Formats: sequence, C-alpha cells, structure tokens
Amino acid sequence: MIALDAESRVRARVEARLAEELALRERTRLRVDDQRWVYELVGREVGDERQAADSRDDWELIWRRVFAAVTPLGPLAEHLADPDVEEVRINGTRSCFVFRQGCRESVAPPFDNEDALIDLVHWYTDGAGGARLDRASPMVTLTLPEGSRLHAALSPPARPMSVTIRRHPADRFPSLESLERSGFLPQALIPFLEAAVQARLNILVAGGAGAGKTTFMRVLARSIPPDERVSPSKTRPSSTSGASSPTASPSKAAPPTARARARSASRCSSTTRCACHPTASSSARCVAARRSTSSTL
Repeated sequence: MIALDAESRVRARVEARLAEELALRERTRLRVDDQRWVYELVGREVGDERQAADSRDDWELIWRRVFAAVTPLGPLAEHLADPDVEEVRINGTRSCFVFRQGCRESVAPPFDNEDALIDLVHWYTDGAGGARLDRASPMVTLTLPEGSRLHAALSPPARPMSVTIRRHPADRFPSLESLERSGFLPQALIPFLEAAVQARLNILVAGGAGAGKTTFMRVLARSIPPDERVSPSKTRPSSTSGASSPTASPSKAAPPTARARARSASRCSSTTRCACHPTASSSARCVAARRSTSSTL
C-alpha cells in the first residue's frame, strides 16, 4: 500500500468535498465566485492535517499548491498571490511574462496545453453576464471581481492563444506627485493638469498597452472636486474613476446588437480574406503602386 504525503491527503479530501458540492449544482464547473470558499476549504483541510500529522512540512506552501491544483488557476495562482505582480502575460504554451515594479520577468508557462488556458478564462467568464470566449466570440475583455482586467484571445485570431491579466492597484499612485516621483510625468506639468481638471476641460488620455492610461486617469479623477457629479460612460468598467466620489453615477454603454455584431464579423472576415488571400486586382494595384513609387524616385 502506498503511503500518501500530507499534500496528497489534503488534495484528495478537498477534491472529494468539491465533487459533492458540484454534484448539487446545475453547473459542474467551478466559477470565480467560488474562489473564496474553495480557498477557505483548503485552509480548513490543511489545518486538520497539520493537527493530525507530526511533521515540519511547509503548510502554507501546501495550502497554495492544493488551491492551485483544484482550481483552473494552476501554477498561475502563485503569481496572482504576489502583491508585487502588476501584470501577467501568457502566450499559449510558449512563454509567460510577469511584470513587477515595471520590470518584465520571463517565467515558465503555467499550462501545457491551450485547453487549460480556456478553462482559466471560463473560470472568470462564467457568471460574468454576457462575457464569453468561444469560436463565435474569440476575444473577451472583462473586469475581475478584485478590479484586475483580463483580456483573452483564442487561436486564431491570436497565434498562439493569449491571456493577459493586468492589475490596477489604487494605492500605488495616490496623487500626481507620486506619478512624478516614478518618472511618469514632469513636476512642472502637475499644476497644468490640476487646472485643466478644475476648469472642466476635455482631456484625452491615449497610449499603447501597459502605458499607464487607466492609472493616469484614476489619479487625474482624484482632482475632481468632491461636490462635482461624476458619471463614467464606458463599455468595460476599468477606471472606477468615480468610485470614491459621493456623487458618482456610473453607467454602462449598451451592448452591441445582433445586427452590429454580424456587421463587425463580416468586416473582420473580409479583412482576413483580403490579408491572407489577396485578389488579382488587389495584387495588380500593389504592383502599380510600387512602379509608380519607383518612377517617382
């Protein structure tokens, strides 16, 4: 008879308890809403095992490893539990990067196959309203319960499948001065920005992925006087700019209609066909353009 170690015994009991719970539900898949009680369940089982066992095992490590094993988070749970991690980028089974204090670090890919990545996204999208990830909707962006942003794209159109989880810790940059100390903006710009907000001027915040748009907008929003009414209108709640304002009145843009989604899919399909399989006429136009450019030069 094979003797199980402490981690295996804890995991076996947790899996049995989860099977009992899921058997009582219509959905037999864990959702992100279950994260807290699963974490507590693992903690109770680890506590019971610790009292019964006479060993010096790393019980906190066992807790984290079992929790990762019984949820779709897998090895990714270790990175998400680290408060210093600002962003996680997963490129299928090829590579994975974590960002700490603005520095990128390469880590081992958390999953061996893309099916596990899809299960991870479904862990978050189940119960998240209209958010979904499938062949009919191959890309999804949503805000997670703790405020992080998740973006995922199936393969294709992404090659390979990609998943990005980006955090926006509200307490990291509490003011424009803190952004100045980090090198994000010069000190001389702070009075100008504060005056622009006070004067209700239109401000456009633009930049590439990970440039700090949401963080900058959050800090700017703190310059809004407390007696002003804040009414964000957005398709995805990312900034929570008016969350701390007593007069905030958040709204959400209406989802696209079925006809709009069909037009969008048709445009994407046409663009893909043109990009992958150019027609003879389009090829002729490209050749003519190159000849015209050559003659001009």
